[in-house]
Amino acid sequence: MIRIDTKRGRQMLVPRREPYWYKLARDRHLGLRKLGPDSAGSWIARYRDEAGSRH
Repeated sequence: MIRIDTKRGRQMLVPRREPYWYKLARDRHLGLRKLGPDSAGSWIARYRDEAGSRH
């Protein structure tokens, strides 16, 4: 399992278009998209509200 919540884990990520997701809580996720070998990456968040809509 690859961990994005540690510096070492983020260094080991293989670049890809699809983000690596980390579950923070129910329906709350933090993602990291790493596009290149020297790229630090871009953080993205997603959540589902009480009505069930994804944001």
